[in-house]
Amino acid sequence: MNYWFFFSYARLDRDEYLKKFFDDLKNEVRLLSGELNEEAVGFFDGEDIEPGAQWGDALSSALQGCRTFVSIFSPTYFQKEYCGKEWQIFYSRQSAYQQSLPDPVKGAGLILPVLWVPENRLPLPLPSTVGTIQYKHDDFGPEYARQGLKQMIKLRKYEDDYQNFVSALAGKLVDAAKQHALKPLAGLEPIEQVPSAFHSAPGAPVAMTAPASPTAGPRYVQFIYVAENRNKMSALRQKLDAYGMEGGKDWLPYCPDANEPVGFLAQDVATREKLFYEEVRLTDDLIKALEKSEQDKKLVVIIVDTWTLKIEEYKKILRQYDNRSFINCVVLVPWNKADSEAQQQSAALENVVRQVFFKRSLEMGAAHSFLYPINSPDDLKKELCTAIYKTRERILEQLEVEKIVQGDKPIPKPIISGPGGN
Repeated sequence: MNYWFFFSYARLDRDEYLKKFFDDLKNEVRLLSGELNEEAVGFFDGEDIEPGAQWGDALSSALQGCRTFVSIFSPTYFQKEYCGKEWQIFYSRQSAYQQSLPDPVKGAGLILPVLWVPENRLPLPLPSTVGTIQYKHDDFGPEYARQGLKQMIKLRKYEDDYQNFVSALAGKLVDAAKQHALKPLAGLEPIEQVPSAFHSAPGAPVAMTAPASPTAGPRYVQFIYVAENRNKMSALRQKLDAYGMEGGKDWLPYCPDANEPVGFLAQDVATREKLFYEEVRLTDDLIKALEKSEQDKKLVVIIVDTWTLKIEEYKKILRQYDNRSFINCVVLVPWNKADSEAQQQSAALENVVRQVFFKRSLEMGAAHSFLYPINSPDDLKKELCTAIYKTRERILEQLEVEKIVQGDKPIPKPIISGPGGN
């Protein structure tokens, strides 16, 4: 049967809350899809498959015919071999479809992960087949990643958040299922011969999402803070409360309404995105440093104070950056509406931003590589999360192209939707 979705979960996680979520999602998908056969909406396998058992006909048929794959992320889920086998079957179907597309690097949103537990409770590192998945998405609300869906179901105060989540997920699921049609695998192997996407063969190393070298790869994000210290800023403006004695990461971009240094804001996002944080000092050798970061496949985030851009040495360095194209870099420019002095000088400050980042400003918003203005700490974190996700996608696509150029067979990327996905 061609179910709208296959519900993949760890049997030890099965309880009244999990069943409620399945039923609610099933009802919402049926409503949005217009499916008349209620039994064809979602597949929930209530049987426990033991080692050495065969695929049941119902399970086999569901995995071969389902249109999308809803996976319930929990610590238990990634330990269970048979959850990994379910993932592998759908991933193989999706990969075959993906390779048939004119542009095989683009995803279709057919795998929809769900955080059953808080994000910080997931085991790290995740298996390589899922390690690049982003779990958060604006449509799913702010409490989702912090609480996990089970807690949102249990607590009455999150009832509205939960209902919004179900509606948003169902909408993404139905849209993806209508746009893309996967074919069954040519032959489904016996269950003992299907590899688990979460485990290795006996004696083989488990593939995890680790960089190629100890300090390289898209799990590393470097931050460059373009903000001078208080002493030097005193020659440019009267209000100096936002500037620290050392400058850089001490800068308070939204002072006085928010007194959190930009370095803490950035570290918080990097930690939540499961990235290793590095700070890089801005020097005359910026271009060389960025070339090295691009070679190492590291993400680079440049956060800019508009007042500091008035200083000639900063203009010179950052104009050099504007004349180059780095797929691993993004520039974010906060704007403080509570800064009356900045409001008075808004035209001049905007002019200097566009002078320094002339080429970037022409492509503002494109590929999320130049973002201005960013009006609040929450907006800064939100835009930073999105920019990191988009930048990491570009790096991964570059790696795929390099594999093809070198003559290696490209490894199909998972087609991912859900929190933070496509």
